[in-house]
Amino acid sequence: MPHAPSIQPGALAIAQPLRLGVAGGALGRTRYGGALLAARPRVQVAAIVDADTRSARAWARELGAGGAEAVFADLEALLASPLAFDALLIASPLPDRAPHIKQAALAGKPILCEIPFAATLGETDDALRTVQDAGVLLLPALWRRFDARFQQASDFVASGAVGTLRQARCHWTYPYAGAAAAEIGEENWNALLSLLACQTADACRWWLGGAQTVSADVDVQAEDALAPTGKNRQQWEAIANLIVTHARGQSTHHLARTRAGQPDERYVLTGSTGRLELIAAAPSGSTLPSLTLYRPGQRPEPLDGENAASPEPIRALLQHFAHCVQTGQTPAVTGADLRAAMEIVQAAYLSSQENLKVSLPLRVPAIAAPLPRALPFTPPA
Repeated sequence: MPHAPSIQPGALAIAQPLRLGVAGGALGRTRYGGALLAARPRVQVAAIVDADTRSARAWARELGAGGAEAVFADLEALLASPLAFDALLIASPLPDRAPHIKQAALAGKPILCEIPFAATLGETDDALRTVQDAGVLLLPALWRRFDARFQQASDFVASGAVGTLRQARCHWTYPYAGAAAAEIGEENWNALLSLLACQTADACRWWLGGAQTVSADVDVQAEDALAPTGKNRQQWEAIANLIVTHARGQSTHHLARTRAGQPDERYVLTGSTGRLELIAAAPSGSTLPSLTLYRPGQRPEPLDGENAASPEPIRALLQHFAHCVQTGQTPAVTGADLRAAMEIVQAAYLSSQENLKVSLPLRVPAIAAPLPRALPFTPPA
């Protein structure tokens, strides 16, 4: 897999700002609100699409996007309006994303879209075909590709600093409530799992090459309201464990959702002569993120200084999108990368349900199968 380039879009001056339409006010505001404010004047929000027009108007005022004329109840109304905008950020609920991708592509608008694009690989493929036929740019929101320390870790691996990379271990625990849960924007465990697993699967494809097999044990939950109550509710976790064989090694993914604690996101890249530990989030409250190199017989070597001034990942994602739209540059990640990560997630569900190792690529019936949403749930003892 090609190595994603270091992204320093701020150094590339663009005379005109990118005028952005945003579809999906709730997730758009929680995940992108701060980054959109920080990206001004390079990126300016021209319109917001959301069924809750009252909330959308309040966010539009916060972003300086104008009054009621900048708010639309649906994407069709925005595309039919005379309002000028250059590109579309799709942060709408999962059922609306594939239709919104198609509408934007047919209107010739470049697209930055939340992940996953749809509930099935079949719907994803259909949307990607529409984008390809329309010849528009589509950038999936795989934000870890735009994190400076993830890029630094990839550079160290590529340089041979840990020898031949053999294994990547990913651990990501997310709380049910609080600011962290609001930012992630997904209330259902299966939707959250798809989002987190797409991010970790893509990172491991970046480091270890394409996936070949998947083995998994996934807790498939119904609505969160059916989770245990009382003391058990505070400790209950929904858990997924994935083992993925890649072209150049193996990755393991431990993904969980807990009623207690803070986000905890860590990666360990083990090679023949050392290992890298990347901590993206931790409940300890230590200075984050951090990247540390471990070699046998040597003291741990912090690698934190080089990216201190780099923009946070979602702001860097927005800046890269703006640069690609305005210059015609090919994005660092594409719809094909998201599709490959989504296939790993789909294979994980199949592996868990059938209790077997699943080979990739998936067969046609599996591609059409939706991700689980509300299967029967038995609380833990």
